[in-house]
Amino acid sequence: MVEHDVRCGQMYVDLDIYPDRFTIAYMEPILARGLASICSLQACTSYKSKISIMCPDEPWNSEVFLYHALEAANDSNDRLDLEDYTPEDEINNITPLYFKDPDPGPEEVWRLIHELSTRASFVNGEAWHLHREWGYVMWDRTTLEEMGIFEEDWDEDGRALYIEARSMELRVASQKRREQIHFSGGRGWWSFDDESKIIWPGGQEPQKCVLEEESKAPETLEEAKALILSRR
Repeated sequence: MVEHDVRCGQMYVDLDIYPDRFTIAYMEPILARGLASICSLQACTSYKSKISIMCPDEPWNSEVFLYHALEAANDSNDRLDLEDYTPEDEINNITPLYFKDPDPGPEEVWRLIHELSTRASFVNGEAWHLHREWGYVMWDRTTLEEMGIFEEDWDEDGRALYIEARSMELRVASQKRREQIHFSGGRGWWSFDDESKIIWPGGQEPQKCVLEEESKAPETLEEAKALILSRR
């Protein structure tokens, strides 16, 4: 949706594979609606139904409240890495699970990623934001084993196997074109290869009004009116 919606392009909402504070501010309101809303969005099969759930008005923005709240959930740095924890340290420093997952994969991979971390970065640690993009704690043990996660160091550059890289130049060009469409009154779904799904006022894209460099600029009000009328 972020890659194709005209309004998202006009507001320069970026893809979540390039996370920053600006992008997170647009993601949080969607996450805050809860799993039911997220599942409804995932189940949608048409652009119209997806955008009605994702952006009922304009893309909503937050003050990164969830981001800061997660950071605040951490304790002070006691300079003790997870891999050196005793059973007592585990009880004192790791928040108990709300329920026991029958699949050990999520907990095991979390421990693997954070084995050299202290309790100061167990939640939303900045060093692991690229790993979180994978949604690794949502995967089962079998999938993690098939990827070889438990056999060698997890190189974050390996994410390219699962996420298609998009160049900065292409993304900026996409956003600028959608910005032009938005200011011309267009709304809806867009791509470089297909602009037929854009909804235009009056049913078609307005004619672009461009002054040629060699054109003489109007010097009087009457000349300006005549120029505008001639380009309608």
